[in-house]
Amino acid sequence: TVTIEWSDNLIPIAQHNISPSESQYYYVSADDGCSDPVTDSVLITITTSLELSYLFGDLLCFNEEGASVTVEVTPEDTYDIYWNDELGTSSYEGLAGEIVSILAIEPENGCEIDDLILIPSYSPIAANFTINPNLDCIPFEELPVSFIDISQNAVSGEWSFGNEETEVYDGSSPAVNYTTPGYYDVILVVENEGGCIDSASVQICVNDPSSLFIPDIFSPNNDGANDILFVRGEGIVQLDFSLYNRWGDKVFSTNSAENGWDGNVRGNKSPTGIYFYQLKARVNNGDEIVRSGDITLVR
Repeated sequence: TVTIEWSDNLIPIAQHNISPSESQYYYVSADDGCSDPVTDSVLITITTSLELSYLFGDLLCFNEEGASVTVEVTPEDTYDIYWNDELGTSSYEGLAGEIVSILAIEPENGCEIDDLILIPSYSPIAANFTINPNLDCIPFEELPVSFIDISQNAVSGEWSFGNEETEVYDGSSPAVNYTTPGYYDVILVVENEGGCIDSASVQICVNDPSSLFIPDIFSPNNDGANDILFVRGEGIVQLDFSLYNRWGDKVFSTNSAENGWDGNVRGNKSPTGIYFYQLKARVNNGDEIVRSGDITLVR
């Protein structure tokens, strides 16, 4: 039988798991009762916990090149520094707003520390807007055109509507009443809090004024306003106008601009909803007009 004795009042077993608070030696002796006792020692070295701190360069626009960060590792020593798994120096240069991994290794004892950091930037700026009506070519009768701003992190800028009109950007959604048909290049330029710039543009088309007008909404509620749906226009000499419900059933048709729909079908009130029309007409200058679209009935 072998008798084991440890220093530091450790119990006499062959193996210990210890967590000393500072570096120190541990001694052990073994005695089988026959031969001389055998003594040995082991040094447990406790190193100071590693810590990382960062110094960032100038704040730049999001995704702009030239953003920098310098790391400091404590305690002060010589370390191998890896940025995004590549050996480098204590400084790294990349993109503003980039997420970077860092690994610092003390080569003598193998102690290491890693981290993920975000290189600061100004807020990402994105100019964007939609138009209403969102059509390939906007009927003159459906003007004005609304430009709905959906930009991100914009604090200032300017709208240019393609008709020599401009407007200061304030986050609202402007509406423009174009006076002549044609194509217009609409441009929005915006800036964020750091002066970073982005732009968005779209070309819109405005159709010639039509000699016919069909309302896109009517309300047959006997209040004296918009109770009857008529096809309006000057010089109509021939007309074929039909309305259908969402199932494709015809609810009204006429060949005269004097006849309008009162919202009833065979004496029954049609429900609130969207109805679809088809129109074919000829006016007194010989032009033939073919059109289709939808009309909203509101009760």
